Amino acid sequence: LQGLTYVVGAVFAGRLVQRLRRAGVSTRTTLAGTLVLLGLSCALPLVAARASDDTASTAWAVWAMMVVYSPLTGVHWPVVESYVSAGRSGAELRRAMGVWNVVWCSATAGAWWAMGPLVKDHPLELIAGLGGVHILSLVILTRFARDPAPHGDGYEPCPPVYERPRRPRCRRRRGLRGLLR
Repeated sequence: LQGLTYVVGAVFAGRLVQRLRRAGVSTRTTLAGTLVLLGLSCALPLVAARASDDTASTAWAVWAMMVVYSPLTGVHWPVVESYVSAGRSGAELRRAMGVWNVVWCSATAGAWWAMGPLVKDHPLELIAGLGGVHILSLVILTRFARDPAPHGDGYEPCPPVYERPRRPRCRRRRGLRGLLR
């Protein structure tokens, strides 16, 4: 469910942002909206558990959360990437994306490591905490431009190091003897 709904969100992210921009909603506001909805969806399992006093019967709330959360993250990441790559091309774009990926991967690994001791006894609180991180990250958006700058102007060919080396073509051998050689 998570993977499929993420892909749906990612596929339609560009269309959604463009439609909202035509309606006068900035990309930054769209990003803020996704963060708020992500944060609120993360609260659902904990709220459901507290309301029912039976943590085991709240599996429906985790599923409901993922139906909302996963496609929203599919929308969220392309929008974030558009800000990271905004106005950049060539070496500057490669460097920005490299730094972004190192920071993102390091933060994710650190979060998983920090969550480890808490997962067994406080899983719903961890999910709600993730929602809190989404809400707190709204502060960062104050530094974002209303809309990301267009991608770098001008075409720059890929550096030679990115090109796949050409392999010599082999003659196809037919039949069983060809397979055994």
